[in-house]
Amino acid sequence: MNVVVVFIIQMFELILGALFWKGSRRGSYRNRTKGLSKKDRVLQLEERRKNRGYKKAWLYHRCKEAGLLEAYNEIFGSHSKSIDNPNPTVIRFSFGKYKGQPVEEVWKKDKGYINWMLDNMVLDNYEEEEFAINYLENQAQ
Repeated sequence: MNVVVVFIIQMFELILGALFWKGSRRGSYRNRTKGLSKKDRVLQLEERRKNRGYKKAWLYHRCKEAGLLEAYNEIFGSHSKSIDNPNPTVIRFSFGKYKGQPVEEVWKKDKGYINWMLDNMVLDNYEEEEFAINYLENQAQ
C-alpha cells in the first residue's frame, strides 16, 4: 500500500514539475528580442551592459555584430564612431599608473610604460586603450 501511495505522489510531482518548468523556461536572447524594434533591442542591450558593468565599447561592438549600428547611432549620436577611428587625446586609461590620463599624453611622456604594458599585460578587457595604442604605433611608423 505504501509503495502505491509513494508512486502516486511521485507521479503527481513529476507532472506538476513538468508543467511549471515548461512555462518558466527562458528562450535564447535572439528569441526573446524577436518582436522588438531595433531601437528597443539596442536599449535592452544598453540595460544589460549597465547591469553587468561593461564599457560602452561592449555595446558598440555588440550592436555592430547584430547589425544594429544605425539604431545605436540614432540613440547615442555619432560620438560612437570614435571607437572605430579613435582620437587618442580623448581615450583615457581606465587602469594602472596613469588612470584617467589620455593615452596620447602617456605615449609622449612614458613610452617605456607603454612597452612594458604591451609585453606584460593582456589588454582584452581594455579594447579602447589597446586600439588607441595601436593607432599611435601606426602613426609613428
